[in-house]
Amino acid sequence: MAGYYLASVPICVLFILAYPFGLTRSQAYVHVVTHALATLALFGSLMVLRYTLRLSIAGHVGSAIAFVTCTYACYQAGGIAGPAAVWLVLTPVVSIMFLGRGWHARGWVLTSMATAVAFAHAHLEGQIVPPVPPDLALYTVNILGALIFLVLLFSFYDSEGDHFFQQLVEMRDRAREASRAKSAFLANTSHEMRTPLTAVLGFSDLLREELAGDPDPERCGEMVDTIRRNGRHLLAVINDVLDLSRVESGRLELESGSVRVRDLVTELGDIIRPRVEQKGLELEISIDADTPPLVAADPTRLRQVLLNLLDNAVRFTDEGAVELAVEPRQVASLPGVGFSVIDTGIGMTPAQMQRVFEPFTQADPSTTRTRGGTGLGLSIAKRIVDLMGGAIDASSEPGTGSRFQVTLPVGNVNEAEEPLTPIMAATGKREELAGMRILVAEDGPDNQRLIKMILTKAGAEALVARDGEEAVQAFFDAMLAGKRCQAILMDMDMPRMDGYDATRLLRDRGCDVPIIALTAHALHGDRERCTAAGCDDYLTKPIDRLELVSVLAARIAKAD
Repeated sequence: MAGYYLASVPICVLFILAYPFGLTRSQAYVHVVTHALATLALFGSLMVLRYTLRLSIAGHVGSAIAFVTCTYACYQAGGIAGPAAVWLVLTPVVSIMFLGRGWHARGWVLTSMATAVAFAHAHLEGQIVPPVPPDLALYTVNILGALIFLVLLFSFYDSEGDHFFQQLVEMRDRAREASRAKSAFLANTSHEMRTPLTAVLGFSDLLREELAGDPDPERCGEMVDTIRRNGRHLLAVINDVLDLSRVESGRLELESGSVRVRDLVTELGDIIRPRVEQKGLELEISIDADTPPLVAADPTRLRQVLLNLLDNAVRFTDEGAVELAVEPRQVASLPGVGFSVIDTGIGMTPAQMQRVFEPFTQADPSTTRTRGGTGLGLSIAKRIVDLMGGAIDASSEPGTGSRFQVTLPVGNVNEAEEPLTPIMAATGKREELAGMRILVAEDGPDNQRLIKMILTKAGAEALVARDGEEAVQAFFDAMLAGKRCQAILMDMDMPRMDGYDATRLLRDRGCDVPIIALTAHALHGDRERCTAAGCDDYLTKPIDRLELVSVLAARIAKAD
């Protein structure tokens, strides 16, 4: 680009010095302005090309500027018989170079030809007359300037064209890599879902056969534990996919609160210890005495991040130990807390480390077959830590192990406030529902039986409705019969009348009992949609028994 502008200077000087050879001073200035505007046409079109990567837009911009510029120069220099007529060839050249041989370029070529014909007609009619008699110097200077400009245009277009097409190649390669990564992700996710489903369905069949004969309580208990464990793994995979959708849409929301660091570390140790012992590893937990007792964070999300790191450490370590170390750290000169997860596992190469936090990828895709995982956990963990105002980094050596560090600022913590811990947030305190009557609006027969059994075990009476219309009718029928329901569990997706319409109708008709949404809709905005319809609380499927009973008891107590 700089070389082109340096070459433009002598062309302008050539025009200015050419007036002793036949150009008037004003004509020389007209040609200088013409050349400057032609330069602007090239610059503008190529800048559009560089910043938009749209060759068609750049071509039309350049053609339009070149057409107006050259038409103006030709008119000022005496029309078709004037020395500047040679500049009319620039418009179709620019169009063909940028737009190819299609109809877009042909349109500009026809426009230039029509303009030349119009100038010729005006010359024949005597409407445009050259201001001075034709002179060889005039034509020589214009032709020389136009030729130099075209040579520079072609050379500059070649260099910019190479740059443009190189960008296209890089974009194509990135798109292909993204497509391969997503295909690998779908394959990994399918594997991660089918594996626990195989165990769930297989052990369900075996358990049914066992119960049909002479059941062994210990063997039946092992089967139930296997089904439950694999069901929870399947739920974790689904939650990862949902979290990824929230991350990519920028809608991952965090709860604000204070987390007691020691309670969090104790819970993490209790959760991960069985897996560590199962693999014959050692679990080492250490908390520096100077570590701040509280940290401002979302308790559930922080627990999710650290559990993911610990789970990865156990998964990729075959011998040795997994360590969770907590210590005070500085975050932008402010007090913070550092969590380090260290293992003696297989480690990672520098190339694998570069993409360890990218979604849809794993350090080594072949490990999926032997160690599992969808390649989403670390990407989600990094985004969560970023939203908390912290940082996550990693170091690793092949064959030695890996170290992941999460650093969070202490933030604004209230010592008088009861700190939130993941245990409190996840389970709460279980309350019995003795003597309570609960209306259950649920269209799935299996879910009806499950919810009814949970409520019955908690001491409540369950009244089941198969859709929203039936739920509304059942609620008011029970009220007229003197058997008022104390709460309603509302599925939001049902035939005939869904849960949203049923909740609105109940509220419109004076229902003031707690209505709790119990739905499989768990994406961003679903809670708000249920609340807007009139629900007092929101629970998602699969059903957490303790959470269901706890929320029901709390809402009924608050309503009373």
